[in-house]
Amino acid sequence: MALEVARLAPDLLSAIWLIDSFPGLSARHGDAWKMIEWLQKNEGPFTTRTEVLKKLKEAQFPEAIAAWMATNLEPEGKLLKWIFPVKGIASLLDDYAKTDLTDTLLNPPCPIHVVKGTKSPLITDDLIQKIQHSKTRFPISLHFVEAGHWVHSENPKELLRIMMSSFKG
Repeated sequence: MALEVARLAPDLLSAIWLIDSFPGLSARHGDAWKMIEWLQKNEGPFTTRTEVLKKLKEAQFPEAIAAWMATNLEPEGKLLKWIFPVKGIASLLDDYAKTDLTDTLLNPPCPIHVVKGTKSPLITDDLIQKIQHSKTRFPISLHFVEAGHWVHSENPKELLRIMMSSFKG
């Protein structure tokens, strides 16, 4: 979203944080798609959060991801349901995969921070090379966090430490 805002209304931004997201055209692969496919098969409702955690563990999602996903359940009577529309998320992710904002990333209208989960394949070595060799008016900072794609739930303390170091005041 931030890259799209940067493309359409660059004066609105003072900095951009790209958290383990590929700004170019991409296929249906990776952790996000794996989760979407799981959600489509497990739309609920559910009787308990424990039931959901067990199913996510059986699908081999890391415990931190499962715990974060379970926070996205809300009561509906005596059952639990997802707080988001699964079909809508799949549609948004499809649209995201069709959008190439690489040029905006490599020529940002403001400073940009790119966070890569070291175990995630989404930010490719090729893109890292392009970032490292780009000559831009504004700096592009690369940060590496020991995590997969779900950086915010797999290593939130390190992500927060990196982000806080860039804020003034």
